[in-house]
Amino acid sequence: MNTDHSIDTISAPSHIIPRIKVFGNSPSPEEIRDNYIAKNLPFILTGDACLSTNSIPWKVFDEWLVCSENGQVSQLDVEHIIRHYGEDVVPVADCSKQEYGTHPKTEMKFTEFLSRMGGGDCCLYLKDYHFVRMHEDVKLYETPAYFTSDWLNEYCVDNGKDDYRFVYLGSTGSWTPFHADVLHSFSWSANIVGKKRWILYPPGKEELMKDQLGNLPFDVTIEPYTLPTHPSYPHRVEVTQSSREIIFVPSGWHHQVHNLETTLSVNHNWFNGCNAEKCWNYLKYNLQLVEKEISEFKDSMTDWESHCQVLLRAHMGFHFEDFIEILIHIANKRLGMNRPQVFDLVALRDMFRQIANVNSSSRTTIETLVKEINKTLQYYI
Repeated sequence: MNTDHSIDTISAPSHIIPRIKVFGNSPSPEEIRDNYIAKNLPFILTGDACLSTNSIPWKVFDEWLVCSENGQVSQLDVEHIIRHYGEDVVPVADCSKQEYGTHPKTEMKFTEFLSRMGGGDCCLYLKDYHFVRMHEDVKLYETPAYFTSDWLNEYCVDNGKDDYRFVYLGSTGSWTPFHADVLHSFSWSANIVGKKRWILYPPGKEELMKDQLGNLPFDVTIEPYTLPTHPSYPHRVEVTQSSREIIFVPSGWHHQVHNLETTLSVNHNWFNGCNAEKCWNYLKYNLQLVEKEISEFKDSMTDWESHCQVLLRAHMGFHFEDFIEILIHIANKRLGMNRPQVFDLVALRDMFRQIANVNSSSRTTIETLVKEINKTLQYYI
C-alpha cells in the first residue's frame, strides 16, 4: 500500500489524514477495509485508477468537462449539461443564509441554477441531487471497489426507495455547515473537478463545542473554535481535497466543507458491516432523546412507544423497524449467494444478536436468519 503520511494536517499534529495512491488493483479493498474503514479512520485516495473502471476513466470526465484553452485545466461543459439535464429539478442551498442551523434549500431547474451559480448577492450550492436515481441509464461513474459493500443504497435501490447517492456542484465560497452525516453513516466524496477544504473532528470531540443549550456550532471557521486555547482545537483536522481525489469520512466524524473553487463532486452516504453497530447505537441514542422529550405523556398517551418511533423517523429519517428491515433484506441476499460473503454474514449475525431484545414484529424472522447464518458459516469459519 503506497501511503503518504507526510501531508495535509493543519493545526492538528496528532491527526493525519493519509493519501493513498491507487495503482491498478493495489491496495486491495480488503486492505482498505481492515486498515481504515473498519477502524473508522479517514483517508484520501489519489491516482487516476481510483476514478476509473477497468482502467477506463469515468464517463463524467468526458461528458461533463472540457479542457481550458491551454489544455491544462478541466472546467464544466455547461452547454452539454444544459442540453441533456437542464430540465432536471434540483435541490439548491443558499449559503448566504442560515435557518435552523443549516442553509435554507429550494428547488429550481438545473438550467436556472447554472445561470445563477457564483453570481448575485446569494451563494448557491446544488446539493443532494439524485442524479443516479433520475438517470438510471446514464453511467457517469462507478462506485469504487473500496466502497461497494453498501447495505444502505443496496436496500434502497432494490426496493425503489430514495437513495443516498448524490451529485454536488458549487462555486468558490459555497459550503456546508458543521454536521455529521445521516445516521452517523460513512460517506465517500469524489471531486470530479475542483478543490475542497475539509474540517473534521473525531467522534465525541464535537461535545467540546456545544453551547450551554447543547447546540453545535453552525460555523467552525470563526472564533472561538479557531483559537488554540479552545478545548476542541487539538482535535481539529483540516485537509484539502484536490480534483480527482476521493475522501472517506468515517462514522460520527463531524465536519464542515468549503469549495475553494468551482467544484463538482459525487457523494454517497452508506453503511455496512463495519459501521452498522455505530449507526444502530446512534439510532438508539436518538430514541432516548425523543423519549425524554415526551416523557410527560408516557402514562396518558395510548401506544406511547409507537409515537416515539414515529417521531424518531421524523427526526432521523429512520426508526427501528426501518433499520431492521434493511438488515433482513441484506441477510436474505447474502444467504442466497452461491459464494457467501463471510464478513457480511458475521456482521449481520452480530447485529441481529444485538437487536434480539427489541420489541420488533420481525423477531421470529431474525431468529430464523441467525440460525441460517450459523449454518452457513460453519463451513467457512
